[in-house]
Amino acid sequence: MSKRTKQILAVAAVLAIVLVIVVTARNRSAGFDSANPNRRQALRDVASGSDKQAARAAALASLNHADPDVRTTALVMLGQKHDAEDLPHVQRASADADPRVRAVASSTLVRFGSHEAVETVCDLAVNDESAHVRHAAFRALAATDDPIAR
Repeated sequence: MSKRTKQILAVAAVLAIVLVIVVTARNRSAGFDSANPNRRQALRDVASGSDKQAARAAALASLNHADPDVRTTALVMLGQKHDAEDLPHVQRASADADPRVRAVASSTLVRFGSHEAVETVCDLAVNDESAHVRHAAFRALAATDDPIAR
């Protein structure tokens, strides 16, 4: 693993933890704190690497959560693991109604390293209605070595 890859993974881990903290604080203030403590704990587990199966299941379930911040946090965490089994779920998130979720999905998809994922990001870069998503997709494509992105 290259030094740059290690740096990117370290930054992603820190960002995931910060996102969990922000979402947790926001949910507490909205009264969500006691609604589903298992989901929040499982999302924290993804960031810390403890119970991986429960954490993955919670992250996948969180992709359907009503709050876009929860969905983006789940994407970041799935992107850290970039397990090929999660690719279809992340690809579905690239069609989310919220542009913030689509933007995070684009940067998450390129981490999977598959041509299929990069093609999805190329489509977002060219065709998404949101300038924010297109910009995020172009940035994600610039960070990958996949020849499709060139």
